[in-house]
Amino acid sequence: MSAWKVCLCAVILALSSAYAQATMIDSFSVTDQALFVDPYGSGQTASSSLAAPDAIGGFRDVALQWISGSLDFADVVSQGSMFSFTQGTAVGQATITWDGALASNVYSLGANLDGNEFLIDVLGTTGTGVELTMTVYTDATHASTYSTFVPGGYANTEPLLYTGFTQLGGAAGPANFANVGAIVLNFNGTGNPGSDITIGSLQTNTQTVPEPSTLALAAIGAMAFLGFGRRRRRA
Repeated sequence: MSAWKVCLCAVILALSSAYAQATMIDSFSVTDQALFVDPYGSGQTASSSLAAPDAIGGFRDVALQWISGSLDFADVVSQGSMFSFTQGTAVGQATITWDGALASNVYSLGANLDGNEFLIDVLGTTGTGVELTMTVYTDATHASTYSTFVPGGYANTEPLLYTGFTQLGGAAGPANFANVGAIVLNFNGTGNPGSDITIGSLQTNTQTVPEPSTLALAAIGAMAFLGFGRRRRRA
């Protein structure tokens, strides 16, 4: 292949890759958090709000609710870069909130996550499975939600397409993904006792469509390369 064709291919590849973007919501790689709920001990709920440099907004709120059975827990292990929701023989649910503050329901992220989908890196599940529900808020009255069931024995990337989100019941309107105030991820073990799940990260996957002006410049560049190649052959 001639040099000018190689250059043309490089320009096209560079242009296409320049618009592939992603935002890490949480890699679980810095701040440890451990919550335990024992119905015979401390009560039925537990929560932890900590600064987390690897999380969007710089903070991570984790809550755990016991429903029935024995001990269950939620655990962020930074050395293993993972979050685990472990029920044992219990039934419960865990919730992670990212809202840019050390308190929930603040809606202060102000993050532009406009794009295609969220990607949940599921490292593994046990038992019959766990239901995941993500709710994206712009503010207290504008929110969209997405629920999916992750079966037992699953280890893969779970995509949550933006087009699959629906307006949260009771909200005045859907969330604006270009102006996200808070993200809430819920792990619900109700109906699935003994089912556990571990995730390695949560991020967005975005393929931004180039604006017409950018496409026009790319076309001009391609034509210039083609013309340059023809002139060289005639010379």
